[in-house]
Amino acid sequence: MTRTNQYLAFALSRKDGRVLWKTVVRQAWPHEGGHTTGSPASNSPATDGEFLYAFFGSRGLYCLDSNGAVTWERDLGRMQTLHAHGEGSSPVLHGDTLIVNWDHEGSSFLHAFDKRTGRTLWKIPRDEKTSWSTPLVLVHDGRPQVVVSATKRVRGYDLATGRQLWECAGLTDNVVSSPVHWRDLVIAGNSYYAQSMLAIRLTGAQGDISRATNVVWRLNRFTPYVSTPLLYDDTLYHIRHNQNILVRLDPATGAFRGDLLRLDGIRDFIFASPVGADGRIYITGRDEIGRAHV
Repeated sequence: MTRTNQYLAFALSRKDGRVLWKTVVRQAWPHEGGHTTGSPASNSPATDGEFLYAFFGSRGLYCLDSNGAVTWERDLGRMQTLHAHGEGSSPVLHGDTLIVNWDHEGSSFLHAFDKRTGRTLWKIPRDEKTSWSTPLVLVHDGRPQVVVSATKRVRGYDLATGRQLWECAGLTDNVVSSPVHWRDLVIAGNSYYAQSMLAIRLTGAQGDISRATNVVWRLNRFTPYVSTPLLYDDTLYHIRHNQNILVRLDPATGAFRGDLLRLDGIRDFIFASPVGADGRIYITGRDEIGRAHV
């Protein structure tokens, strides 16, 4: 690390790719290393169509208007990530609330901000080490809650207050893949030292449900690692670990739907999450883009 990094947000024209604006929000020396496949700006931005929320972890959280001007910013401190693998959890918007997860090797927490002012709404400590997953906001029984996957527990929090509603053990180390929501289920998985995936029923979820009947099914093979599963037409699709293999599951039972599909033309090390559109699943590799018919 022999030079400073510029942390910037920019907007491109959808018609011709022209750069409409570019704003450098911070310039700083890296304070730790990173993974060779990542970058110091791995976090994805979020937008409500009016403002852009760019999160650079240790380099701050920024709200920019449609012209690229910074309207507010917050410095949350400095992360120390496991194995110096870098940072990657992205901010999530729901209504007027912006959610940021801060799991690292120091004091971890889940943070909620007023999206218009950056004012802290609540900040909840978390007994977790580094995770890279992005929080999921869902509405169950008319009540928004935030679900976060991590090594020790998958946890659900009340969006309005930050109060923890439930927790469930079952994943393994280095959680990167984000949870997904299907009907009454939250489905979370990861694959590092060991493989794990579980479906959690939200109805009746309260307190520690690790050994309760709320865990509808478990899977200990062919699970995702970095990429997040895709729910499309009532089928769950995900990449096996980081390999060029597509897995199809029944989200209600965890049963396999057909054979595993090897993605010819795409090499190993797939990190991007699958995307579904117009009856096709699109998968981006590090050097190729492929598609598979549903």
